[in-house]
Amino acid sequence: MQNMILIAVLLGIAAFSLYKAVQESRKKSLISQRHR
Repeated sequence: MQNMILIAVLLGIAAFSLYKAVQESRKKSLISQRHR
């Protein structure tokens, strides 16, 4: 049972970091579009 919880927590952290990375890249693309 503890293994399942550990896997769930790791998946949550991975998903969160991925989500943050996507937001950052979107911000950068928006900024680069404005400069043109």
